[in-house]
Amino acid sequence: MVNDNQKTGINSVMIFHQNICGLRGKTDELTSSLSPNFPHILCFSEHHLKKFELNQMNVEGYSLGAAYSRQVVKRGGVCIIVHKILNYTTIDLSAIVQFPTRTQSHSSTAIDNLFIDTYKFLNFTVSPLYNGLSDHDAQLLTINYANLQLENRLFHIIRNINK
Repeated sequence: MVNDNQKTGINSVMIFHQNICGLRGKTDELTSSLSPNFPHILCFSEHHLKKFELNQMNVEGYSLGAAYSRQVVKRGGVCIIVHKILNYTTIDLSAIVQFPTRTQSHSSTAIDNLFIDTYKFLNFTVSPLYNGLSDHDAQLLTINYANLQLENRLFHIIRNINK
């Protein structure tokens, strides 16, 4: 859970997920594809890294929040990378992706998912993102009116005066 800091006025959190089919060597390309609107949380499945590699990985402005790496079988693994301005705790989760996340010429399947506490976060949107980094599409989750606790650094509040 992310808690609100009254000084910031930010009331939403962006969460990015992708089956990355191997994260090794992709962090620079990944951050470039997300710029300039970096999500608060990055979630990756199939990262293919060992635990020590995850601990040594550097994604500027983020830290490793949670991870799982297979010990015996190759590939696999999931990790959550959290922007350093967030303070967080764990929550109970429910699956929310209701669209195909891997589409090929002969099939379309929903095999990747995001999970949130749907009792606590009632106002959210989830949408597919197509970036070509994998044969799985990414998902972007925006939780509106989420309670955030942010440190006063490394973020910008942008006002769109056309809305």
